Amino acid sequence: VARPRGAGCNRAMTEHMSVKESWDNIAAAVAANPPATDEDIARVEQRIGATLPTDVAQSLRLHNGITESAMWDAFDEEEPPFNGWLLSCDEIIAEWEIWKGLYDTEDWGDSWWTPNLVSMTADGGGNSIVVDARTGEVRFMDHEIGVSDVRNGSWASFLEETARAIRGKKA
Repeated sequence: VARPRGAGCNRAMTEHMSVKESWDNIAAAVAANPPATDEDIARVEQRIGATLPTDVAQSLRLHNGITESAMWDAFDEEEPPFNGWLLSCDEIIAEWEIWKGLYDTEDWGDSWWTPNLVSMTADGGGNSIVVDARTGEVRFMDHEIGVSDVRNGSWASFLEETARAIRGKKA
């Protein structure tokens, strides 16, 4: 869909937002962390052994997550739109290492988690929104049940969906 110049945050529902435009909407409602550095992103990629999808790296270069306290401050009693908070590069590595440690144990009986799944959010109970580093697809991961079907085709589309939901709640 062709985008008019300068359309930004008030664009019609049928037109897509860029990652930056999604973040402009999100950051207007909740205090986001400063950008990740290229070194931060390279550390994540080195640790997980894969290149992050372009839209994930672009998102991190705009804001390196949103803290749990910032989410609760912004949304009080409501369910936060990220199903928790948005992880920073350090938190992405820490979550991945927890799951990789379980995956590498001999008694790991669940075959649903694989090292290509990168947690982007956390809810404090082991559930998260994950991005498949191979395909870029976004899925919900329940720590007891496993990974759901594809929720969004990309992190950019997930951010856009979230930005529209936040904008609707804060209107």
